[in-house]
Amino acid sequence: ATLVREELVRRQEQDPRGYTITPAQHGSRTILSASDLVPSEQEEKLALWEVLAKSIARVPEHARSQQLQDFEKDLKRTLKRGVLDMTKLPINLSAPLRRRDRDDASVVLVFPTVDLSDARSLVDFSTLLRDLPGPEESSPRVQAVSDSQLLVEILELVRRDLRWTIGVTLAGIVLTTLVAFGLRRWSLLLLLALGLSITAGLGALGWMGEPINFINALVFPVWFGLAVDASFHLLMHQRDHAGDVHGWCSTMLSVSAAFITSMIGFGSLALSRHQGLASLAVVALVGLGTILAVELSVAGLSLWWGARRRSA
Repeated sequence: ATLVREELVRRQEQDPRGYTITPAQHGSRTILSASDLVPSEQEEKLALWEVLAKSIARVPEHARSQQLQDFEKDLKRTLKRGVLDMTKLPINLSAPLRRRDRDDASVVLVFPTVDLSDARSLVDFSTLLRDLPGPEESSPRVQAVSDSQLLVEILELVRRDLRWTIGVTLAGIVLTTLVAFGLRRWSLLLLLALGLSITAGLGALGWMGEPINFINALVFPVWFGLAVDASFHLLMHQRDHAGDVHGWCSTMLSVSAAFITSMIGFGSLALSRHQGLASLAVVALVGLGTILAVELSVAGLSLWWGARRRSA
């Protein structure tokens, strides 16, 4: 525990992520170990107190003040107790620093001074607590254990898998488009509408200053799926029922309803106090709203162009 605490203090002072554990101030501690509860250099202090007790014993009783007598009692009680260790501390004080599987080992408590609902601060704090020294040089490195550490591991798995997830989604979109329309202008128009809608969604987020992170990026496959779904319904209706404006309007309302219900579902997350979930809701709402507007515009322009060509 001593080595772990020393390493944490070093990282706290030198590591760029040390801001997540600010130095102790006004008697409060952000890193707590057994050494903070058990006094150091106890044997040397006990030796001095024995000398002091012998000196007091040589003072005649009638010459001792009440304060000196009380001090002598406390001194004798301390000397009788001997060297203090974790086993002699009150259980309610030492329990948080004890290991249940080993009596000869203890734990180190680390208290963050940042909001762990912020993903970046959470990752920095978790990274700061990794790969700590073991009790000996040959011992394996020590890893911190907490619910925040578990959450960061989940987030890292999500970030690692996000790239291939989006890649598989895009590959499936292209394959489905080719199966449905073949190598024709409808395929190109669908992919063009998809590209414009996704680009417009990202542009809207950039204009709003909403950063993309590995939490809110989880909504991107939903973007792709609904964008393709809208393109399929609108463009296939135009292909099979050219000039049917009434039918196109009906399809437009159905597509809009699908988008709006999805936006309502994600919109509830905007009320969350967790910044990551709230950010995911914003990305979903802005992206889906922008995609819907672009998809309807592209399909409307395609319908207008087709009508113009037929009347020419």
